[in-house]
Amino acid sequence: MQPRDVMIQWLYKNIPDLIIQPEDRSAFDIVGEVNSNGSKSIYSVDVHEGWIEEWPENWKYIYIPLKNKKLIDDWKKFNRYDLYTFIIFRKDLRKAWHISSDVVNDSKILGQNYLIDIRDAYQVEMIND
Repeated sequence: MQPRDVMIQWLYKNIPDLIIQPEDRSAFDIVGEVNSNGSKSIYSVDVHEGWIEEWPENWKYIYIPLKNKKLIDDWKKFNRYDLYTFIIFRKDLRKAWHISSDVVNDSKILGQNYLIDIRDAYQVEMIND
């Protein structure tokens, strides 16, 4: 299963009123709207290939590629009042970090990455057997 599919399953389970737009309608990975009220929920989904088991205690930061700057700029320009969240999955797609776009936008840049302090994100079980 692909990360986007896992995220959509999680959204259907946790936000059943969310209507997800077809994949090809946006540059974002997932865009949905609750009850057609005009307010959108937007998601960018990625996998941290080095995160295999529990998040190591000595890993204090999450790195989000700077290539996402265009998406953040588009969100600020066109969707500023919509919820935009970055989802960083563990390699097995069973857990993920959820990070607000405001946190990403305000974070430090190190090399070609946004540097996100893990205290500014939260970890979620994405698949429950």
